[in-house]
Amino acid sequence: MRALPLAALALVLAATACQGTARGRRSLREDAVRGDTGPEPQPTAPREVPRSDPGCVAGTSSFRVIWEALAVERQQVLMPRSGRPGVQGIASTPDLEVVIINSSFRGSPEQVKDNRARRPHGGLSKVTDQDMMDLINSLQKAGFYEYAKPTNAISGLFESERSRGRITIERDGESQTLLSQRGLGLAEETREIPAIYSEVKRAIQVMRNRSRMLEVNVARVTGHAPTKAGDTTEPLTAGMK
Repeated sequence: MRALPLAALALVLAATACQGTARGRRSLREDAVRGDTGPEPQPTAPREVPRSDPGCVAGTSSFRVIWEALAVERQQVLMPRSGRPGVQGIASTPDLEVVIINSSFRGSPEQVKDNRARRPHGGLSKVTDQDMMDLINSLQKAGFYEYAKPTNAISGLFESERSRGRITIERDGESQTLLSQRGLGLAEETREIPAIYSEVKRAIQVMRNRSRMLEVNVARVTGHAPTKAGDTTEPLTAGMK
C-alpha cells in the first residue's frame, strides 16, 4: 500500500480527534438533559420530628421530682408494728419511691437510664407542665429550698441507717435534695426539717395519685394537691376529655 503523505496523515488525525471531541461534548450535553451528571444521590432516612405534647407550656424547665424512702422508712414500711404495710395511710401497695417528670422533661443519659430502671416498679409518673409548676410552688412554700442542699454533696448519707428519706428536685441539670434523718428535730438549726419533709412528701404522693387517675381513666383531673395535713383544698374531680 502506498503511504500517505505526511500532510494528509495529519489531516486524518485531526479530523478523528475533532469527531471524538464532538462525541464527548454531545455525550455531556445528553447526560445533562437526562440528569446523569453524577452518581444518583442515596435516599436518606426521614428526619424524626418530635411529637408535640399537649401538656407542654413554652419556656417551662425540665423537671424531675423524686421521693425515695431510705433505711428508716423502708424498715417502717416493710416491717410495720401493726403488721399491715402501708405508707402514711395510703391504701394500696406501699410505695418506696416516687418519680414525677413534666411534659417538658428532657433527661440526661443518666436520668433516662434511671427512669427506665424504675418503670417496671411503677414508680414513674408524668404530669403536665402546669401541674408540675403548681407542685414546685407548693414545695417552695412549704420550705423545701430553705433546707435543701446540692444532691452530690449529701448523696453519701443516703445509705446511712439514720436516714429517713430524701426528696430531690432536678431542674435543667441542677439537683437539690432535702434529706430527713433521725435526730434532726432535736437541734435548733434542723428542727423544722422533719415537718417540712412530711408535708413535701405528702404533696408528691397526692400528685402521683392524680397522675395515675389521669393515665388509667383517660380523664382530666381538676383541683390541687394539699401541702399540709388538714389543708382545705379544692376537691379532686375527674371529667372525661
